[in-house]
Amino acid sequence: SPTDSEDEFFEALESQEAASEGEKEALQSPEGIKHQLGKKVLLTSGKPLDVPITQDPLVMTEDMVVEQSHVLSELGTSEEAAKIRAKMQSGQLMSDMEAFKAANPGCLLADFVRWYSPRDWIEEKTETESESVVFD
Repeated sequence: SPTDSEDEFFEALESQEAASEGEKEALQSPEGIKHQLGKKVLLTSGKPLDVPITQDPLVMTEDMVVEQSHVLSELGTSEEAAKIRAKMQSGQLMSDMEAFKAANPGCLLADFVRWYSPRDWIEEKTETESESVVFD
């Protein structure tokens, strides 16, 4: 009957509103944490920097590697080809970034770089000490 379907519709809306409240809370609570990264903390909040649980990269056979290499080389050098090439090569990076954000709500890109590629992050030296003392 029409009344039953209307009730179901309103119940769905009510549960959707409750879900959006739950989503707000979930955005602030970390998920998928493997462990903390030593004494490192997030740059803005000072909370411990947590190492996320990440997905393993896709396993590729030798034939798949050759095929992907061929596709990448056939794309050419246009701007559009560069975008396609970057997208094809960045799947694992995007997955790792999403996992990091889930484990470290409120983090910055700089926090991700400190975990993912520490050689690319230069720590700030203290002004009072001339030796290589860094902030952890």
